[in-house]
Amino acid sequence: MTRVARRVLGILVPIASLMACGGGGGGGEPVGSPQAGPGPFGLISPSYGSQSAAVSPILRWKESSGARSYRVQIDDDPYFSNCEFEKGGLSSLSLAIPPGILTEDTAYYWRVFAVNDVGEILAGNAPFKFVPNLWARSFSPDVGSLVLQSCRPSTSGGSFVGGHHVVSREVLAVLVARLDANGAVEWIRSSGIPEGEGVDLTGVFPTADGGCVVAARRTVASGIRSILLARFAAGGAVAWQRSYTFAGSGVSTIGVRGLAETSDGALLVVGQHEGGAALLMKVKADGTSQWARIYGTGGRFNAVAETPEGGYLAAGEFFYVDPSTNLQLSYSWVVKTNAGGAVEWQKQYIPDRGILGRIVALEDGGCVVAGWYAKGSSFGDCLVRLDSSGEFQWGRGIGAWNTPGFRSLARAQDGGFLVFGSINTDSSYLLRTNAEGDADWGQRIRMSEAGLLTQARTVSEAPDGGLFLGATGSGRWQVMRIDRDGSLPGVSTPLDIGVQPLYWSPIPTTATTELWSVSEEILTATWGGDLVVTKHDDVP
Repeated sequence: MTRVARRVLGILVPIASLMACGGGGGGGEPVGSPQAGPGPFGLISPSYGSQSAAVSPILRWKESSGARSYRVQIDDDPYFSNCEFEKGGLSSLSLAIPPGILTEDTAYYWRVFAVNDVGEILAGNAPFKFVPNLWARSFSPDVGSLVLQSCRPSTSGGSFVGGHHVVSREVLAVLVARLDANGAVEWIRSSGIPEGEGVDLTGVFPTADGGCVVAARRTVASGIRSILLARFAAGGAVAWQRSYTFAGSGVSTIGVRGLAETSDGALLVVGQHEGGAALLMKVKADGTSQWARIYGTGGRFNAVAETPEGGYLAAGEFFYVDPSTNLQLSYSWVVKTNAGGAVEWQKQYIPDRGILGRIVALEDGGCVVAGWYAKGSSFGDCLVRLDSSGEFQWGRGIGAWNTPGFRSLARAQDGGFLVFGSINTDSSYLLRTNAEGDADWGQRIRMSEAGLLTQARTVSEAPDGGLFLGATGSGRWQVMRIDRDGSLPGVSTPLDIGVQPLYWSPIPTTATTELWSVSEEILTATWGGDLVVTKHDDVP
């Protein structure tokens, strides 16, 4: 018998002398052209000690030079005496574990071998330990109700949550909280609203330094509105807070709708100006304003993203008046600018009326946008791919319930897309598509075992492939950590979501831009101490 060697902890040893979990390496398709044994490499994720891995996680590891293939093993025993799962002959640097293999709240160990014709080498940092952990939490105050506006993953595996505290239909405070990987509150901050003023929170946006930025619209007693931004450090301390008004304008802005962090650490803010034009503003990392521009004569931006070359894509709606009915309607609208906010191209899309609520920039300079559309008396949500010039590539109409319910869009790690929206007042839908917009699966989302109504707000993917959902309903925040296939007992049930081809026709037009100066003032309301919040473990 030919003796092939395996390297363990840097030592090449014969495969025949070290067999575990019942298997040899297996060749598979060649990854490289070996001249010697495979080179050293390491595991990436789920990281060692992870307490928030999905039940069907995506395992990822680094490349081994000279490897022809890789072999993965998972076991609940660190010595891998009887593997729960094993697969060899892998040519990629990742593996999605199929559903039904692992169970929640069980500690698992995983390792990878790099293989070629000369021998095998074990990943130098193997094994890694992780614990699948899925959960659903609802949060309510002692008095009144909570309305969730945003839930997004933090860099530490937990999430940031933001919304309003409402009593007798009056917003008493704006809240932002950080949850850990198990859904427990690490910290929560509330900002009281001075009498006669109002604050309408748009969302909480994680930043690369582990903190977050809160964006909101502020209205003072005189009726003047401004954009409010507050930046929090990872530990909950307020780094800075500012409200932004526009020189020469009595009422500065109708609303702030979206925010994104740029590669240089700055912040992009979009919304609508008082005059009815769409607004795009850039703010430095320390809160100092850089520039602000308005676009068009009637419309608003709801989302913004940075492109690979450093420009920006803004998506929203362009208003027009239907001459037959004299009603104001809207076209879906996308604008591409350079790094200074100057328009490179912009397009409105017909014949379908619609509103774009989210945008994802792609590596080729194109984008995927999502929102809702109307065609005649029919309504639905949509997912549309545009190229780097704004030309239509493909489109998908979503849902058969004839009502616009879209709320959130996220890109999955494998290039697919996640769409989250409301079906009606008591439940929501979650759709997973491939990179071409074709449906992979659908789920109805409702915390039914807790007796709660569930209206969609945000969806995002965690680094291990699991999903974070934020929803509101029954006077509570609802935050869920579900598996990558959308499953969580007591929360999700399979749903056949109708996805049909959808075609858009772009009409190029010329957007007008006008540069406005920005004045700043420190917000008088202070982010105070903790609000008493009760956690309910009604759903496992």
